[in-house]
Amino acid sequence: MNKAKQVVETWDRQFHSSPLEQRLAFLYLANDILQNSRRKGSEFVGEFWKVLPNALRDVINGDEFGRNAALRLNGYWDVFVVLRPNRIGSLLDGFGSLR
Repeated sequence: MNKAKQVVETWDRQFHSSPLEQRLAFLYLANDILQNSRRKGSEFVGEFWKVLPNALRDVINGDEFGRNAALRLNGYWDVFVVLRPNRIGSLLDGFGSLR
């Protein structure tokens, strides 16, 4: 198993086992990992792409503070092209009215 896959699987497991009020911190951690790893290749981007849509939905469906922060992160990823440019819009499919 490659390093990125192992890190993202651990992140995802911990994200889903944590209380709702702690999940936003996991999104910020994912953002930090994505930002720091994008210079070295797309390994982490590819792995996070598999789990971030569901994680974002979980946080967006929580309280208003979490929703606003998750939308800001998604906007940041969109502007700075951390994630694959042709897939960014689909991270929040089904949440069109929130964007």
